[in-house]
Parts: sequence; C-alpha cells; structure tokens
Amino acid sequence: MDHKTIIQRLLDASLNKNYLEIGISTGENFAGINAKYKVGVDPIQPSELIRQILSDNCIYHAMSSDDFFAKGNFNVKFDVILVDGYHEYRQAYRDVTNSLKFLALNGVIVAHDCKPTDWALALPSRLHKHIDPLIKPFYAWTGDVWKAIVHLRSFHSDLCVFTLDCDHGCAIISKGKPESFLSFSQAEIEAMDFNDLYADYDGLLNLKPAEYLNTFITLQNRYFKNGPA
Repeated sequence: MDHKTIIQRLLDASLNKNYLEIGISTGENFAGINAKYKVGVDPIQPSELIRQILSDNCIYHAMSSDDFFAKGNFNVKFDVILVDGYHEYRQAYRDVTNSLKFLALNGVIVAHDCKPTDWALALPSRLHKHIDPLIKPFYAWTGDVWKAIVHLRSFHSDLCVFTLDCDHGCAIISKGKPESFLSFSQAEIEAMDFNDLYADYDGLLNLKPAEYLNTFITLQNRYFKNGPA
C-alpha cells in the first residue's frame, strides 16, 4: 500500500474531505488525490501538472511550510494532512505540530518516509547534502524523519501515533489517547542514529502492518461518534 492510497482511504472516510499536502515536488501525488478542497505547499514554483489543475478548490502556495503556517488565516480545518516536506527531524516535527493547529476534530496527519531500511536512506541532512547530485535521484532519501515520530511519542500524551509498515513507513497521527508512550528526553532523541532505529523498529515507531489501516478507520469513526469506551 502506498501513501497515496492511505491518504485517499482516510479522506473517503472523512466528513468534509479537506486535504493539505506539505511537500509537493512534481505533484503526482497531489494531483491524484480526490478531495472536496485541497491545498498544496512547496517552496518551488508549481509544475505544469499542478498548474493544469489549479482552481478555487485546488490551491497551491509556493512558499516554505513555516511561512505557510505563520500566515494562519485558514477558513477550513483539514481532514487529512500529508507531511512530506524536508526530510529533517526538526522540520518534520515542526510541520506536524503546526499541522495539528489546523486539523479537523477527527482529522489525521500522515507523515511519509518514517522507516528507512538502511543507513544511506537515513542520512541526516548535514551528510546528505554532500551526496553526489547524480546519485540522489536514484534513491529515496528518508532522512531522520523517524526521530519526529519518536519525539511525538515521547512528549505528546494527547496523540495517538503509529507507523504503517509500507511505502518507506507512513506514520498516522491523530488526536486521542496514545496506545503506548515513550520516555526519551530531547537529548536522547537528538543523539539517536540509524543503528538505534534498526535495533527497535517496532518499539520506536509503534509499527503496524498496512492492513491495520482498516482497523484504525473503524476505531476512529467509532471514537468520534460514541466517545471513548
């Protein structure tokens, strides 16, 4: 299951079907998402693909996510938000926490690229920038986004966070009681590297099989219809 399928299934199950995507690149994912209202954010100018679909209900902001959230003048709450911008721990964490301010009550944040499978994919940004530019297009750099998930699970007792084991790791973040909680300090998270993740994928990311998405959608709808059990 890829992240586009995950997003579409979550949107289809949502009330208002409003979608925000942080990190557009060439726009294949954004263009393919079916939503009532969707907003894309990326510092680069929109591709031809994106320009062809822009309308009153399909908006693109050529700016950084930090600048976008700083504006804060949204008249909608988003049912699904994809965080797939710069693959650096602090930026990913900031994108998630900023997204929470504009998330619908039963909304969901999907954070992509949370489960690198080898050290090259997980290079921190300070090292990745030195990789030969000819090589970069041929591998899916995930950076240390995974640390943002560890941070959320260590500091946010009001969030339910788990990671679907598919498409380089798709974290699902929603408001509610966490299934489990971590107790790492900020300093401990900062000091972690890929070896720590590799030794404990399940424990750090709260890893779930892709099929768990069905269970989550059912539980999410039940929770906001009937309240916690």
